[in-house]
Amino acid sequence: MVDRIPDRNGSLIKIDDEDRLFRRIRAQRKFGDYEISDGKIYLTDNAFDASHGEPSVSVDIERLCIDGAEEVKNRLKAKGGENNGVAVLIAGEVRKIPKQYVGNRAVDACQYHVKNNPAHGRIYGIPPFTLFDLDLLKARLKLLANSRKLAIDPKWGA
Repeated sequence: MVDRIPDRNGSLIKIDDEDRLFRRIRAQRKFGDYEISDGKIYLTDNAFDASHGEPSVSVDIERLCIDGAEEVKNRLKAKGGENNGVAVLIAGEVRKIPKQYVGNRAVDACQYHVKNNPAHGRIYGIPPFTLFDLDLLKARLKLLANSRKLAIDPKWGA
């Protein structure tokens, strides 16, 4: 498993089980990232869609975000997402997802460099997820994320 990622200076750091991983939650109801019941936000599987056809889920590693969840939120503002929210996953909980629930694959998280975002990472399967197994992962991530408070709530009705 990959458990070492470059920090902002190119050095390697270990992703600890206690590390928090942030996931953008799109505020626009048309995406279906969340539902509201009795005034509480519940994330859906759609909140963990893969990006650009990759068999993985994008996250940001809190420890590498200078301003924490606000950094994620501010990065999204540039893309018109000022109403978006930010969900929290814990690396150790992600790694402990039982293989039988995700197509007999181990689950891990690692840094995945994208331009201007050294905190960007991916949650991925070993071996890589098929699209069907990725749907199974999304369901598990939803359960984990719904078990804790969001770092930033999306603005309703945006």
